[in-house]
Amino acid sequence: MLVLIVEDEPLTAVSLELELELAGHHVLGPAADSDHALRLATQHRPDVALIDIGLHGNAQGVELARTLRSQYDVAVLFVTMTRGTALENQDAAVGVITKPFDPDDVLDSVEIANGLKHGKQPAPDSLPGSLELFSTQPQSRCEEPNPRAAVANSSTTRRPILQ
Repeated sequence: MLVLIVEDEPLTAVSLELELELAGHHVLGPAADSDHALRLATQHRPDVALIDIGLHGNAQGVELARTLRSQYDVAVLFVTMTRGTALENQDAAVGVITKPFDPDDVLDSVEIANGLKHGKQPAPDSLPGSLELFSTQPQSRCEEPNPRAAVANSSTTRRPILQ
């Protein structure tokens, strides 16, 4: 699978890149801004994009996500500490991975996002702890905190949690 990483924090970007490559995915980027990300998307047509909402301190990741979804049919996941901003912009992504996150959650989340793109619905009990999917239903489950994320973030994991 071809995954675009859009993250302006170098350590997080490299960590995401390494995790995805070790799992056998092909990675575009990491791109630190929208312009670079759009150039990569135009040239390579990624399946999934992991986008930090707060690129360089503002919410330009949201507009990038909308463009990638509408013009390139990319399954977008926000990767952010600003869960509220993600929830306000559910039209731009299929879900949000809230920082800090377990690296294993990212791998599972990318697979789920790609599955959603192809019409496959995940079992609710199979969602990674850091992932919150956005619903197209009028009463989105995203309006309430994700209890699995709290459990996952409070337990000991075998790898460090990235912020």
